Amino acid sequence: MVGGGPAAHRLVEALTDRNEASLRISLFTEEALAPYDRVALSKRFEDRENNLLLGDESLWQNPQVQLHTSTAIAAMDAEAKTITDSSGAVHHYDDVVLATGSSATRPPIDGDQHIAVYRTLDDVDWLVDEVRRLAEELGRTPRCTVIGGGLLGLEAAGGLKGHGADVTIVHSREYLMNAQLDEGGGGP
Repeated sequence: MVGGGPAAHRLVEALTDRNEASLRISLFTEEALAPYDRVALSKRFEDRENNLLLGDESLWQNPQVQLHTSTAIAAMDAEAKTITDSSGAVHHYDDVVLATGSSATRPPIDGDQHIAVYRTLDDVDWLVDEVRRLAEELGRTPRCTVIGGGLLGLEAAGGLKGHGADVTIVHSREYLMNAQLDEGGGGP
């Protein structure tokens, strides 16, 4: 299985619950931790020690399951039924599941290399550290702009504000959280 998000975690749980003796699962995730609750990512702003791990840690102690953290998959050969990780190691499979989720996009604008994203625990930790660094370097409250007024954008804005930043939200729609709320709920 390639990907370490909630979907991958739930599938590993469901497969191991079948108690099939011949089952062997290898899960590869780019992140340093076992799958965690990305829906609760904003809690990391409040508690840097909260790893938001999903389920029971014993799942990853199961001899039928191999968890490969900090391991990106660089290539897949469907004909040979192999995947190659970023270190060059080749892993054979019978079936493969790609549970890689989404990736955060950066708008194609000048300076886009300086745009941070909000998708992982490392992203949250970096944002908190950057607000602190900017406050010290500038000697004033840092100003942050969050692009996107959906749920994740509002969570990021709230987390940054909670760490002392002055936050502006730029949103492309008529009202905030337009995917979740109607105009009455998301409007001013």
